[in-house]
Amino acid sequence: GKHNNWSLSTDTGVNLLSPGKNPRTNMQFLTFLLNVMKAVQEHQDLLLASILTASNTHRLGANEAPPSIISIFLGHELSRVLNELEESVPDKKMTPDQKTSIKLDIGKIPEILLDNTDRNRTSPFAF
Repeated sequence: GKHNNWSLSTDTGVNLLSPGKNPRTNMQFLTFLLNVMKAVQEHQDLLLASILTASNTHRLGANEAPPSIISIFLGHELSRVLNELEESVPDKKMTPDQKTSIKLDIGKIPEILLDNTDRNRTSPFAF
């Protein structure tokens, strides 16, 4: 099949969708990851429309073709990290003190290991 891989990177070649080696660069990665997740959630119809043709619409979801939905596969490790971050915020709201604490205490962002599971090959966004 044909694949079109894409990435987000800086003008100096830093891949913004690659986990960093320390908490500071992991915060950068998590920021861009969460923004991509939100963009896919809000604009999946536009993303799907960008690949649809009469023949491709018929093919999607059949045989071994990907489904006709836009999804994100995070893998076990990223899912665990995001779940831990979500659980650390009580009632889904952060107080000003918590925001300051997270902003200043950058060491709280965990190291992120690459997921060693086989990625979901039907997801357009597989990390």
